[in-house]
Amino acid sequence: MCSTTKLRIYSQNVRKNYALVDTFLESQKDHYNIFFVQEPPWNFIHYAPSTVSLEGDKVVGAPIHPDWTQVVRVPRDSEDVPWVMAFIHSRLSRLRFSLRRDVVDHCDILLLSFFNRGECHFLMNVYSDDRHSAVKFILDQIIDIPNLLYMGGDFNIRDAEWDPSVSSHPAAGQALVDLADSLGLVRSLPERPVPTHYSDTDGHANSVIDLIFLGMSCAQVLHRIEPDLRRPSDHAPLLVDLPISPENIRFSRKVLKRDSDEENDFLSSITSGLCALNFSRLDSVDDLNLLSTAVTRVISNAWEANARNITVTTRSKEWWNNECRNALAAYQRTGARED
Repeated sequence: MCSTTKLRIYSQNVRKNYALVDTFLESQKDHYNIFFVQEPPWNFIHYAPSTVSLEGDKVVGAPIHPDWTQVVRVPRDSEDVPWVMAFIHSRLSRLRFSLRRDVVDHCDILLLSFFNRGECHFLMNVYSDDRHSAVKFILDQIIDIPNLLYMGGDFNIRDAEWDPSVSSHPAAGQALVDLADSLGLVRSLPERPVPTHYSDTDGHANSVIDLIFLGMSCAQVLHRIEPDLRRPSDHAPLLVDLPISPENIRFSRKVLKRDSDEENDFLSSITSGLCALNFSRLDSVDDLNLLSTAVTRVISNAWEANARNITVTTRSKEWWNNECRNALAAYQRTGARED
């Protein structure tokens, strides 16, 4: 369980790799609570049962995971694919994250708001293409975003101020610095300065084009660049922990304990329920839709009947065991410092 006193942010241009995102959501669900993605995958996933097509309706999108909420600017059509995306872990639901298209509405920019101790704060995920569209858009719109804590992503700008492999200060770099200054941000420094983009082309130098800018309250916070975690992308992920006021984050969910009697009953209920269905009549789309609904109902009913509710709090950690619980009870009972 991540600490509730900080936002653990993982940002990466994933080069439209579906497997990379899918693997991260499962493997890092206990370590990070915000995943900012640039160039996210937006692939055909499968056909869904349809009442108008025998083939079914195409389902297109990015990976989903029960522990993460996907936040994305919904494309207008098949050509309007998203260039930025975010995943917010369910443990942060109390912070009430929202996509704020009312403030910034651009396909290369994802602006999120959240509430911490009653105050609204903002985080911005950016993919700025080689025409620097996102940077120009915000500068041209003269957008004011109070309490912006974070702006990060792939800015596609090489400048001597952050990339030692070049000696120039292009106009695009100055525009980015001016933008950060206008938003009340300063550039975060890496703990270990290394390239963020690794070229696949022989003779092309690696570069620093992925950056993080932070609000003045976090100005001294350093971020980490992790080249060893980049594959199969050509961009290294950027990791940063942003301090926030402590929140008593608490939510409930249903679980089934592995190898328990409840799990056995759950599987038995599904087996008996599926055996009772009639699979012999699949002559039309309507028959298929009815059967699909019936299978879903069997599984849902079995889950509701056998899973139990648990409440996850800030003490729901592996180290919070009976010994910790007894020690806390002793202290509450005696009030003695030695307890």
